[in-house]
Amino acid sequence: MLISLSHKFIFVANLKTGSTSIERALRPHSQICMERSEWGKHISLGQVESRFGRVFELIPRSDFFAFGALRDPVDWMVSLYQSHRSFQFRGTPLDTSDMTFEEFLDKWVAANADQIVPQITKLLDEKNEFGVDFVLRFEELEEDLASVCAVLGVPRVRLSRENASVALPIAGGVPPQCAELIRAMYATDLEVWSSMAGRRLTRAERVSANVSWKPPQALRKEALRRAAPASGGPAALPGPAQDSSRPLTKDDVFWAYRYLLGRDPENEAVVEEHRAFGSYAALRAQIMASEEFRRSVRPADT
Repeated sequence: MLISLSHKFIFVANLKTGSTSIERALRPHSQICMERSEWGKHISLGQVESRFGRVFELIPRSDFFAFGALRDPVDWMVSLYQSHRSFQFRGTPLDTSDMTFEEFLDKWVAANADQIVPQITKLLDEKNEFGVDFVLRFEELEEDLASVCAVLGVPRVRLSRENASVALPIAGGVPPQCAELIRAMYATDLEVWSSMAGRRLTRAERVSANVSWKPPQALRKEALRRAAPASGGPAALPGPAQDSSRPLTKDDVFWAYRYLLGRDPENEAVVEEHRAFGSYAALRAQIMASEEFRRSVRPADT
């Protein structure tokens, strides 16, 4: 987190979005810097406004240009998973070194809800409204930061690679059902990242931004509820087209059951029966059409 009184800007540092590199580059132009987590590196814009009220008594908050970065939600979750495989987390509740990515989503996320709040929450002000003037795209970080520097009257800076996660590829890539669930859970992050990032926002855009979000414990259930249409029939979560040429594996069926129904299949015969559907879309449709799924994501009738 950075505050510059000389150039009147606030930088809000989201987790795993290149914040350390940005802080190093803009530190010479800042008078307040919280560069360690325990000091408040990752506090939200609203917390900045609350903690540093004295600053905004001297210079009105409205005079400051606020910005922060967002990252594609699937890529963001993969980065969290990979970063917590490092030695510094071994033996702690944050350790993911002995987990598959599926286990990370199933177990680690449930146990560390404070680590996976939507990225958008960092960009909300004291009124819980969208408060930044520019959303940097992690994927185009240097280009977007150059645009911000031009607005601030700061010389263009070059970013060094800081605090980067070790690249440990997930075997076979992120399972499609996992990517779909992440995109549904972080639909608000995805919407802002895809439609508002990479340019200076007008006040009207900030005011009209839809930044509603659910607390971590409700994210997964809400994502599944959105996937079930009012008619009760199956519906696909937003996501990439599936490769129907690859036969479904036993693991595909197991993880579909775990994510959609919260349990394992009853027996081997059920697994083989569902493998016969032949594609992720058909497998998902079959499970989501079941009465068990509809009961799990909708309130009971009263």
